[in-house]
Amino acid sequence: MIALGYLSPAAVKAWETAPVPPVVMPFSGAVALPGVDLDPEPGLVDAVHHLVSLGHRRFAWLEPDDLDQAGGTDRASLVAEACKEQGATLEVVRAGKTRKLSWLPVDEQIAGWSKTMSGTLESPLRATAVLCWNDAMALGLCAWLRERGGRVPEDVSVVGFDDWLAAAALPPLTTVSFEFRRIGAEAARLAMQLAEGTLSAAEARKTVVYVPSRFVARKSTGPAPEAPTARKRTTKQGGSKS
Repeated sequence: MIALGYLSPAAVKAWETAPVPPVVMPFSGAVALPGVDLDPEPGLVDAVHHLVSLGHRRFAWLEPDDLDQAGGTDRASLVAEACKEQGATLEVVRAGKTRKLSWLPVDEQIAGWSKTMSGTLESPLRATAVLCWNDAMALGLCAWLRERGGRVPEDVSVVGFDDWLAAAALPPLTTVSFEFRRIGAEAARLAMQLAEGTLSAAEARKTVVYVPSRFVARKSTGPAPEAPTARKRTTKQGGSKS
């Protein structure tokens, strides 16, 4: 059996005594069940390096404010460390509730995130590059920017996370891939080993496989906008004050 999503504490307790445990994906913390999850660090670090190579130095990280309840990985600290290593600044902004929006149709998710931005972000943004918790939030940010005359990526580069909406966006969204196929394949491999008896239930309960995330560059990121050129003050030549 493969269990999709995060298991409740009651479900974990029930499965801990089962003869054959389910493989959980994504894995939900320190529980005695086999699991497969994503390592977000490689993709996020590559995203920061990509943006720095384009001249960006002022970054923002945008995430929901209910991640503690949603069981989310602290991706913000990974982005902060990568920015620090590259000599870039980072502002972390928390807004909106992923539990409230994640079950809505895609267009309503994007509209909901855009509305959230209106009550949270300052216009214009101080950052020239924004990395977001997921693709829907990133597309909500793009919609919010367009409503204010902003251009992506000419004014602000935007990066999502997941890669399930990204390719269909306009412009196609640069993102960090959750590697859904690889995670599914690893979960199936563990489940087959359990079924065949090549992996014991006791050993499986101590097994967690982490699949590295992958950065995918598309059209929503571009060179950092140039700083406004200071106006030169000119003085007339040949005259004198009396």
